[in-house]
Amino acid sequence: MTDFNELVRAIGANYAVWNEDTSIMLCNVRWDSQYRNIVKFANKAALNTYLESDRFEHTNIGKARYVKADEPIKLPLPIDKVYGYNYVRVHNPQQKPVNGEEMYYYYFIIGVDFTAPGVTTIQVQLDVWQTFGDRAQFSSAFVEQGHIGVANANQFNDYGRKYLTVPEGLDTGSEMVTANVATQNIMGGASASVAMVCAANLFVDPEADGGKPELSTGGANYVQGVPSGVPTYFFKSIADFILFTQNYSKYPWITSAIKSVTLVPDAFSNGEKYNEIKLAKGNVSVYQQINNTDKGRGKYVTIRQNFRDNFGANIPQRYKSLKKFLTYPYCAIEMTLFQGANVVLKPENIPMDDAKIAIKSSNLTPGQKMMIYLRSYNARQAGLESTRQNADGTVDYMYDQGDYLENALVMDNYPTMALTGDAGNLSLAQNFNSIAQQRKTSDWSQQKALQGNQVSYDNSAASIGNMDFQGQIDRWSTQRNNDVANRAQGAHTAINATSTLASGNVVGAAAGAANGLIDIMARGQNTDTALAASRASVGSNVSTANQINDANKGLADFGARGDYATQIATINAKVEDMALTPPFTAGAAGGESFLLTMTNGINLYFIMKTISPGAMNRIGEYWLRYGYSVNTYIRNIPQDLMCMSNFTYWRFSETVLIFTYAPEWVKNAIRGMFEKGVTVWSDPTKIGSIDIADNVPKNGIAY
Repeated sequence: MTDFNELVRAIGANYAVWNEDTSIMLCNVRWDSQYRNIVKFANKAALNTYLESDRFEHTNIGKARYVKADEPIKLPLPIDKVYGYNYVRVHNPQQKPVNGEEMYYYYFIIGVDFTAPGVTTIQVQLDVWQTFGDRAQFSSAFVEQGHIGVANANQFNDYGRKYLTVPEGLDTGSEMVTANVATQNIMGGASASVAMVCAANLFVDPEADGGKPELSTGGANYVQGVPSGVPTYFFKSIADFILFTQNYSKYPWITSAIKSVTLVPDAFSNGEKYNEIKLAKGNVSVYQQINNTDKGRGKYVTIRQNFRDNFGANIPQRYKSLKKFLTYPYCAIEMTLFQGANVVLKPENIPMDDAKIAIKSSNLTPGQKMMIYLRSYNARQAGLESTRQNADGTVDYMYDQGDYLENALVMDNYPTMALTGDAGNLSLAQNFNSIAQQRKTSDWSQQKALQGNQVSYDNSAASIGNMDFQGQIDRWSTQRNNDVANRAQGAHTAINATSTLASGNVVGAAAGAANGLIDIMARGQNTDTALAASRASVGSNVSTANQINDANKGLADFGARGDYATQIATINAKVEDMALTPPFTAGAAGGESFLLTMTNGINLYFIMKTISPGAMNRIGEYWLRYGYSVNTYIRNIPQDLMCMSNFTYWRFSETVLIFTYAPEWVKNAIRGMFEKGVTVWSDPTKIGSIDIADNVPKNGIAY
């Protein structure tokens, strides 16, 4: 232990030597020997004024003291006057001024012991900062953390992307909470169109004269400038499409040519040009693109103006000045369609006040796709978008020098619909001509059979008539021959009678004449009998033949009519069977239907989220006390070290000091203070007594 009575008085006064007549003042201070908190006084006079304003004890020593490091010091003061103090100011008025200023040395009392009545032993530690800090000039430093980030007037340049995105490594909580939601309808209700791919030509009447089905194929067209080999028809609304299905439900040969029916975003609000064409049936219009000049365009919407205000509204008033809360990961934007995928965006990467989105969709089957992205996201600055000037004076925004489609929300599962069709009517329509021909063939077969029956009947009747006529000829010839024979017999009898009379034989003449008459009468009777038999025989044959001919014709006519009825019944049965053919479907049902039915359409949700209130409180208090992570080289450190109104925290990685009249170890000690982390206060009375939120940035602080 050093005894001041043993030391000579020739040693010059300094922080290690208390000379004779040195003034020692005991007092209390709020800063600490660990240099967690220090005070930046304007000068030594201001420091001394503060120390003298407190309750203190004052004493002088009679001889020189050599104060060795880490060794206790005896003071001629009772312990009750020393025990209540934590700080010592030492001053020797006889010491030469250093650089024109009297030297004061300041020490922390780190130990107090009773030595004897009226004598107290203390242990002291030099307060390097208050003793030598006013001689230090900070030239530059690599600042890891501090309030200079909070006070930086340029901190929100580029919306915080340049200065406020240094990682903090703080716990932001497991989940974010919603601060605000903006929505944009994408599809559903009035904002949906129907794209129908149909191979049939809808502009030709599906029925010819007499209700004959008519079908012709449609020609190729363009969809957003891309050729489509199968025609694509657009309906302006779902109601128009339903009306079309009602009008064309009885023309299944048309609806069966439908390949797909897709609900697409409003195709008529993207700037493409369409030709309106009335359908052949019903008062419904469809639309087609017939040239390749209308390329696929997009819809451009400001989904939220001054969107950062919505984040700010969710930040408590206590932390309003902490603009780092307006950057990721302390707030974020989630874009979602509630289809299981989303896009998370960092607010600082949006180089504008308003959030503007682009909705680009392709309606060409089968690869319909919609991409939604935030315009200029992650671009160096706003306004770098390449554009395309359209013939109608509108502008399309293309590549924006940012993430563009790389960070887009994709929807490629458009809702599709299926249509039912009458397969029976379709079969009838498909067999319309063949059925008609079958009917004609059956009718012809009947007419042909009946005509053949009639010809056969007429031929048989002619044969029967000829048989009757032949009998009449036989009877006439028999009668004729009998008459000739009778006349000849009569002549012979007369001649024989004359000859007999001439010979005088009257009796013989009479007998001969009588015999001749008898022979003539007998032949006449025989002839009559033969003629009667012939008439009866021929009449019976003719009657029988006519009966058989009539029966054969009746049977043939019955068979022909029965065959015709059977063929017609077969055709009708086929038609009835066709009517029972199960309905067919055109297109296919699928795609995203849940959102249409459960959430009143497909909507884009632009959800602004912040960290939870608990995490915001933890991080906010930390920033209020210690400022932001900075991690940058700052050349112009404020010489008063104050960036805030009451206190400023600093932590350096490298410190460049310009010192006068101080040893190197003092420089190293001060460097160590700032590289460990230290809070500089402007008023020591506020240390530990003010709310840490009562600390606003000073003007003119910028890097």
